[in-house]
Amino acid sequence: MRFIPLIVSPAPKTQHQRAVMRLGVLLFTSCPDDLELLPPFDVALAPDTVIQPDLIIARTADLTDHDLPTAPLLAIEVLSPSTRGSIFCSRTSDSRVPACPHYWTVDPDTPAITARTLVDGQYDGRRSRRRPTVPGH
Repeated sequence: MRFIPLIVSPAPKTQHQRAVMRLGVLLFTSCPDDLELLPPFDVALAPDTVIQPDLIIARTADLTDHDLPTAPLLAIEVLSPSTRGSIFCSRTSDSRVPACPHYWTVDPDTPAITARTLVDGQYDGRRSRRRPTVPGH
């Protein structure tokens, strides 16, 4: 039997939850009909790699009732003291894991959004205080 560690973080603070909710409301109104915006939802990147970003945007056709069995089009993580060192990009360095084409980190302390795009296997990034566009829209 193979042991797979389970890492559970404490519930996020109010500032974190507020940032997720506000960003979710903005993105929901911009999401095309063939895409879904979901709060933490299992993203099964490999048989032993399941993650739950704060928000994801995925093709409706890619979703199952239980999980998203591939990388989302966009993964968003709101930074908090417990997650600053373990963001999505660091969890996808395994070549078996499909890469997420767009990845945002939201820093509610600044406040700022760093929008990263996968280019030739590496994430580029730019920090913005403006509203970024939704991929596929």
